[in-house]
Amino acid sequence: MEENNVQTKLHEKKWFLPVLFVVIILSNIIGVAIMMAMPMFTFKMGGALMSKTTSSEKAEKINLKELKLGSKLGRLPKGNKGQISSNNEKELILNIPNITPKDYEEYIKQCRKNFNIDERLVSGSFEAYDKDNYRLMLDYYEQRKTLKIYVISPNKNPEIKWPNTELAKTIPEIKSKSGIVGRTNQKELQLTIQNTTKADFAEYIERCKAAGYNLNSDQKEDSYFAKDAQGNTLSLKYRSGREMSIIVIKRTAITSSNNKENQVNKVSTNNAVAPNDATNSTTNNTISNSANNNNINKSIPNNIVKQENNL
Repeated sequence: MEENNVQTKLHEKKWFLPVLFVVIILSNIIGVAIMMAMPMFTFKMGGALMSKTTSSEKAEKINLKELKLGSKLGRLPKGNKGQISSNNEKELILNIPNITPKDYEEYIKQCRKNFNIDERLVSGSFEAYDKDNYRLMLDYYEQRKTLKIYVISPNKNPEIKWPNTELAKTIPEIKSKSGIVGRTNQKELQLTIQNTTKADFAEYIERCKAAGYNLNSDQKEDSYFAKDAQGNTLSLKYRSGREMSIIVIKRTAITSSNNKENQVNKVSTNNAVAPNDATNSTTNNTISNSANNNNINKSIPNNIVKQENNL
C-alpha cells in the first residue's frame, strides 16, 4: 500500500509542472490578445462618439446682424458658418470649423481694422480692444482646425468722483472717470481706473513725475513707483483688461527712542548744576567760613589784653 501511494504521488508531481506551464502560457496569450483588441475597440467607440458629436454640432450659417454683439466683428471667415456658444449683451462666443493656419492669419488682419488697441499676439491666440473698449479674443486650435471667437463688452461702472483729500491733490486727475474708489482718507488713497490704454498709462506717469513724484523712482513697462519731496509714496500698476491701479500713501513721522533720550538728557543738563561748578562753590564756601573763624579768633585775644591792662 505504501509503495502504491508513493508511486501515485510521484505520478501526480510529474503531471503538475507541465500543466502549470501550459496554464501560464495560455494566460499570457489571452492577455496579449486582449491588449491588442482594446485599442481597436476604443478607436471604434471614439469614432462613434466623434461622429455623434459632429452630427449633433453641424456648422450652420451665422447671421451676424441677428447677434447682440455681431456688428463688432464685421464678417466671419469661411462663409460665415459655425456654432454659437453664447449670445447676449455681455459676450459673444462662436466656434468656426475647418480653419487653416492661413485662414487664421488672414482673419487677424481683418480684425485689426477695428480691434487695434493694446494688442497681444502669441502662438494660437490674439487679443485686442477697439476704440469703445470692446475686447476681442481669438483662440486657434490647429490640430482640430477650429477657431474660437470671443467678443466681450466693457465693464460699465458708474463714473467716479475724484476724491477731495490732501493726498488726492498731490496727483493729477486721470482722463477716464470709470472705475472704483477704494480707500480715501488722510493716510492712504486707493483707486482702480478702467478704460485706460497703455498710452494713457504712460502719459499719466509723466504727469505724476511733473507733479513731484520723481524721487527714488522705479519705472517698468506696466508699473511705476516713486516718492515726492514730502516723502509720500506713489504706486501705479497697469493690469490686463485695461485697468490701472493708483495707490498713494502718506509719509508717517516716526519718533525713535534715541530722539526721546536726547531730549530728556538735554532738559536734565540745563536744569542740573555742573559737577565742577558744585565743587568750586563748596570750596569757596569752606574758605570763606575758615576766614571768618580766623577773624573771630584774632579778635578774642585782643579784647582780653585790653581788659587786663585796664585792671
